[in-house]
Amino acid sequence: MLQLRNIYKTYKSDSLEVPVLHDLSLSIEQGEFVAVMGPSGSGKSTLMSIIGLLDTITSGTYLLNGQDVSTSADKELARCRNKHIGFVFQQFHLLPRLDALANTELPLIYAREKKRLRMEKAHLALEKVGLGDRKNHYPNQLSGGQKQRVAIARAIIHNPDVILADEPTGSLDSQTGEQVMRIFSEFNREGKTVILVTHEPEIAQHAQRTILLRDGMVIEDRRVNNGIMGSS
Repeated sequence: MLQLRNIYKTYKSDSLEVPVLHDLSLSIEQGEFVAVMGPSGSGKSTLMSIIGLLDTITSGTYLLNGQDVSTSADKELARCRNKHIGFVFQQFHLLPRLDALANTELPLIYAREKKRLRMEKAHLALEKVGLGDRKNHYPNQLSGGQKQRVAIARAIIHNPDVILADEPTGSLDSQTGEQVMRIFSEFNREGKTVILVTHEPEIAQHAQRTILLRDGMVIEDRRVNNGIMGSS
C-alpha cells in the first residue's frame, strides 16, 4: 500500500543544508497498526509529513496505493491527501469559533461536498467516537480527551485509507490517552491503516509493529509476535 524507497530529505536555508532522512526505505501494508519512535531529531515528524503528502522528498521514490507521488504536482498531492489520508495532531487544531460538528465537517467543506451530506457524515463520525451528544459544544466547552476525539472524527469523516497521528496522546493524561488509543485500535480492527508517532513505549504497545528511527534512518523494525524484522 505504502512504499518508500531510498528516501532522502534535506532542508535548505540560504547556503546551509540540513540532511534529515538518509536512504530510508520501508513498506506499510493496508490494515497495519504502526508506531514510529525515536529520539528528538531522528526524523519522525519529517517522515510523517512525507507519508502524509505535506512535504516532498529530496530524492527517492514514494508509492501510495501503487501510484508514484514522488514528483506529483501540488494539486495532485492535495487531491490524494484529501482522498486517502486523515490527520490527528497533538494540539488538536480545532477552530475555536466552530462547534464540534462544524469542526468535524471541515474536510468535506474543502472537498465541496453538499451541506446536508457532510453534516450527516459529521454526525456519524462524532457518534463513532462517542461524542454524538457533544456535537453543539465548542472547543472551550470540551475536555482535552473530547477535543482529541473531535479531531479523530474530523480525520475519519472522508473514510481515508490511512490515519496519521502525531503524538496524539501527548497533551492528555494517561487514562484519557488509553481511551483515545482504544479508538485507534478499533479503527484498525475495521481495516484502517494507523501510523502514529509517539515517544511513549506504553502507547507504542498498542501497535502491531514498531519502527525505530535514529539520525534519519530506520535502525529497528519489529512486529509484536514475530520479533525483529530487520535493522540497519
